[in-house]
Amino acid sequence: MTARAFSTFSKTIFALSSGSPPSAIAVIRLSGSESIGCLKRLTKKSTFRPRELFYAPLYDSSDRLLDRSMAVYMPGPHTFTGEDTVEFYVHGGRAVVNAVMEAMKKMPNVDSAKAGEFTKRAFFNGKMDLSQVEALGDLISAETERQRTLALSQDNIARRLKPLREKLLHLMARFEAAIDFADDVAFDREEHNEAARKILEELEAMKESARKGERPEGLPHQGGRSRGPCWENERGQKQSYQQTSRERSSHSLQHLGDYSGQPGGARPAECRSCDRHRHRRNPGLRLRA
Repeated sequence: MTARAFSTFSKTIFALSSGSPPSAIAVIRLSGSESIGCLKRLTKKSTFRPRELFYAPLYDSSDRLLDRSMAVYMPGPHTFTGEDTVEFYVHGGRAVVNAVMEAMKKMPNVDSAKAGEFTKRAFFNGKMDLSQVEALGDLISAETERQRTLALSQDNIARRLKPLREKLLHLMARFEAAIDFADDVAFDREEHNEAARKILEELEAMKESARKGERPEGLPHQGGRSRGPCWENERGQKQSYQQTSRERSSHSLQHLGDYSGQPGGARPAECRSCDRHRHRRNPGLRLRA
């Protein structure tokens, strides 16, 4: 089955797949049935060898040169989204990227992608399951080594669920057969219950392992030093009390921490700092591992 027959999406979408410009190189991806048409219009060529990177000067509808790029055409369904896909590797200046994307937007049945739309198409076209979609989002947003490792390990959930599903289907088949053919099929209730109990235990173990991504949780430590005096991007704020300075600052935290509580006998500046934290953050913190 081809991507055109398999996909339920009518529009072709495009987006900048690399980081925000300026950069040395920017990657612009298209996905959909009109991807090959966009490639032909932008390069003024008619034939392409699939999955082969080639030199491609890009032109707008008035035949004005937009950029000298590299491009590749990848026919579906063996692509990330399951659809025909084209990628352009252009120079990463803002003006270059904007010019190429504006030229794409003027083409019929082509529009800019919304956030997560490529992954949405991959999911609905059967290229990813839900656990893989969630893992991809976690991997993209990962900032620490621990987050990266956990995101990559989430694929194990689907592999662990598949045999459990097969066991459940087998139990259901035996149960239905015992009902429909009670005189011909031997049914051991204890054996059936034991098999179901083992499946539930495995599911509970998976549920417990999922909680690792939600720790630590609870109230902050009171009256002690904090690894980070502030959890949000804030600028310095100083008070004029003698020997007292209370500053807002920015921190990028890659491990466990809390924010400071209010010590006994706090001075006005300390009270103000703690009040600001209480109003800006719920005291019950929940951090991703």
